[in-house]
Amino acid sequence: MRRAITALILILVLAACGPVEPEPGESPDAEPTPTVEPTETAEPTPAVETPEADDEAAAASEAAREALAERENVPVDEIEIVSSEPMEWTDSCLGLGGPAESCLQVITPGWLVLLQLPDSDTVVEARTDETGDVVRFQEATDPTTELPAAAVRAREALAAELGVDLEAVEVVRFTQEEWTDSCLGLGGPAEACLQVITPGWLVVLHVAGEEANYAARTDETGEVVRFDMPMQPDVPDEERPTSSAADRAREQLAAELGIGVDEVEVLSATEEQWRDSCLGMGGPAENCLQVITPGWRIVLEANGQTYEAHTDRTGNRVRIGGASQTGGSGRDEPGLAAIIFQRTGGITGEDVTYRIYSQGTMEILRGPAGPDQPVEMVPVDPVAVEELLAELEKSGFFELTLPATPEVPCCDFFVYYLTASYGLQSNSISYVESVDDAPDAAQRSVELVQAFVESAGAPTR
Repeated sequence: MRRAITALILILVLAACGPVEPEPGESPDAEPTPTVEPTETAEPTPAVETPEADDEAAAASEAAREALAERENVPVDEIEIVSSEPMEWTDSCLGLGGPAESCLQVITPGWLVLLQLPDSDTVVEARTDETGDVVRFQEATDPTTELPAAAVRAREALAAELGVDLEAVEVVRFTQEEWTDSCLGLGGPAEACLQVITPGWLVVLHVAGEEANYAARTDETGEVVRFDMPMQPDVPDEERPTSSAADRAREQLAAELGIGVDEVEVLSATEEQWRDSCLGMGGPAENCLQVITPGWRIVLEANGQTYEAHTDRTGNRVRIGGASQTGGSGRDEPGLAAIIFQRTGGITGEDVTYRIYSQGTMEILRGPAGPDQPVEMVPVDPVAVEELLAELEKSGFFELTLPATPEVPCCDFFVYYLTASYGLQSNSISYVESVDDAPDAAQRSVELVQAFVESAGAPTR
């Protein structure tokens, strides 16, 4: 659909810009406008990556690699692909058009590929179209250059949000940008952003022990820092570290239970995209960085009980839920929310999140997540939580396959995000209000949770 819309826009723009009859006395063979090398950057917009994009990502990454090898006159196999990320560029010049260059103002799907030259710390930013037929380069900043204040603050903010030592966070590169609004181009559907050009920085950060890089957007001074989704490294399927993550989960559970590692068995391991830096297991009053975090859901068995572990991609970070009994929710341990329900959007612009815990607590967070966001605690009936989970199972919630990030038709629609775990079942969906083709199970699930929240004295409207 995205390609079809893009193609339609291109046809309309090209038609509008078609040949025009010359004025009397004007030569029909006028010289075209010269093209110069790009000198400025434009704001990219991250796109949502889908499984079918894997082949395109590989083709675009390889095209960028070959183009850089030709430009630098080095063998292709000596250039390392650091990461690739799907993007939607703001124009046909991939956001790198020069001052004398005519660029079609149409959304252009493509890829942001980071490449490292051999025997050098220099990382080169390559921007491509969707297929890799068009490749443009922008040099990244030399990492030995003195860091601007914004990069320093972005590094400190990421360390604080992830709960890691500052020394574990490295600035990979930083470039000056001009964001299209006061939210740095990362405003949510319920957020009011001033539509003004906002000078700032794009800072790419790496955390020791993790494979993905984090992209931070800041204002000019670094007083405002927002994090984009992590940039995923190119890792072949056979090299994905499932065993490493599972081994670390086994080791941590064994240590917590005081038993040998060989007494912990891995029942299953499935790849996941966690919605936050807490791997979907943020505890009471815990503020989690709202970025997509790739990782693994690992089910373990020890002493006749099953446990669910959430890890990041490498297993460097591991969180383990409480033991699960047959027929129970397995969510009795504080620190693991059984249900996370978020409601955003509407004409007035709302953003409220409810985290419901099986032991009898509900947290309410209003507004965008942040380190100083207040958390309201409301007591709930543990039996009612268990009954709600059973009703969600009966409604077919755990069989739904809706996307985690929906397409919102307009700003005055409400969007609901719902995550629930029950026994060994877990699912996350998004649901747009009043969408005709939404499954009945999605609407029913949202209604069940809304009714529970309202019965606890916390209105959702």
